[in-house]
Amino acid sequence: MVGGTRRKVGAVLLTGSLLAFGCSSDDDTAGDDTAEPTGTVEPPPVTDERPFSVMVIGDETSQISFTVAEAVPAVQGALAELPNVEVLHCDSAGDANRSQECEREAVDVGVTAVIASFGQIGMDMAILTDAGIPVIGGADPEAPNAFSLSAGLVAYAGLGVAAGEAECTKIATLYLDGADFLADMVQQGAELEGVEEVARSAIPQNTPDISPQVAALAGADADCIVLSVTPTQVVQAVTALVQGGVDAQLIASGAVFPQPIIDELGDLAEGVTISEIQINPGDDDPVVDQVESDIAAFDDEAEVTTIAMLSWASAKLIIDALPAIDGDVTPQTLTAALDGLVDAPAGGAVHPVTPKELSNPLFKRAFNPWGLLYQITDGVPKRLSDDYFSLEPILDVVTIG
Repeated sequence: MVGGTRRKVGAVLLTGSLLAFGCSSDDDTAGDDTAEPTGTVEPPPVTDERPFSVMVIGDETSQISFTVAEAVPAVQGALAELPNVEVLHCDSAGDANRSQECEREAVDVGVTAVIASFGQIGMDMAILTDAGIPVIGGADPEAPNAFSLSAGLVAYAGLGVAAGEAECTKIATLYLDGADFLADMVQQGAELEGVEEVARSAIPQNTPDISPQVAALAGADADCIVLSVTPTQVVQAVTALVQGGVDAQLIASGAVFPQPIIDELGDLAEGVTISEIQINPGDDDPVVDQVESDIAAFDDEAEVTTIAMLSWASAKLIIDALPAIDGDVTPQTLTAALDGLVDAPAGGAVHPVTPKELSNPLFKRAFNPWGLLYQITDGVPKRLSDDYFSLEPILDVVTIG
């Protein structure tokens, strides 16, 4: 990827997609690595007593009011069965320089692995790469030390594939102005499914009136409209589409439809199809209950969000790898064990993980190329697809810029 394109991707993902990953608002109580559990959950049985440390890096605070602090108690809870594992964390604060400082801190203290929740580390983890430290979760899928389970662009690439899975024949895309490359990814994914893009329209950031954009889509004769927007635009977009008389199936990433947005939309959210790369946090699934319980043991005010689910799964992937390590758990031995996983459950929050490098260098180490479909019914997401569908065909061919 050329530098200019990467900067463009970064600007959009970290002012738009950061919001799109179901983040929680700022919270001063988030994720103290020395905190005692606040819940009443019984401690899990010990499965491994070897000592090592893991650092969570992500935007626990930020100049915008959306953060991913819940990732810290999610990782603490997931690793609670390892009593000699120290969970550290570093707030990248929505700043590229601060993110690099976090990487240097991880190297200096000698962590065995980093779990990237969401932030600049998803685009630049060169310091950790040079140090040979594996990065799991929201890692840059181009990096050789990445075990990427939640790269933001993967979720966007899946939207076009989701349109095919939802049996759309013609789509129109409403997207954030300046993020044409995301709309291109939706189009490419849809075309692979035999779905035609008949229109697209860009919404300027913070515009009070999107009626011209809605009008452009209303006359396109699309049976599905893909919303490639941020949560702050979802309510405005859905309301405008309904008021504009648009009668089409709405499709969006589940990350832009967290429960507070669904609740705010009320009846207008009914029937919206949402695409996920993990079990939806609102799913009536025992895994969600387990994540909630594990998080509550360390922070009973933290919410179960998309980022919490994916960070928890990333930590569980470490546990899956430990039996293959004979001796000390180091960055090198853990990397080898992670690379050798086959259908690792990762706690059940994502499709079983088998690290397999993809042919597209942009997504070479995207190890969660799977999607699920949900539909909002009676105010909650209900699963539409019985099983995961593959995003690998689109990830192998998609281009950016």
